[in-house]
Amino acid sequence: MALLKLGEIDKAKELLLEDSKIQSQMLDKTRSIGTWGNKGNIYYDLAVDKVLLGFDQQAIQYLDSSFKYGFTLKIFYENDPAFERIKDLPQFRIVQSKVDDYNAFLKKAFSNAFNRAKASNELKNILK
Repeated sequence: MALLKLGEIDKAKELLLEDSKIQSQMLDKTRSIGTWGNKGNIYYDLAVDKVLLGFDQQAIQYLDSSFKYGFTLKIFYENDPAFERIKDLPQFRIVQSKVDDYNAFLKKAFSNAFNRAKASNELKNILK
């Protein structure tokens, strides 16, 4: 992305294509993912590569797969500058909505669990 911003289009394209190749090899299991990697991360990285290469629809498909495989960090989907150009596309908004709904569900679930634990603790204190 930095090379693109500096106008080094050919160098940027070369690196993006190489990264796409590496990420695809990880998905194909012909290259190690490493300790910290998972499929969701790989699909997200492929989405970044594809959108910067101008393949918007593929990027959105990879973002959807990224979410499906557990990459649910809302902050990335909302703030990654790589996706600025496609944020208003209906397909991107569908994926963003899935991420938003999932994060709202988690927030509600944790809040409910916390409230149940607090209520349970209060009940235990009353019964003492």
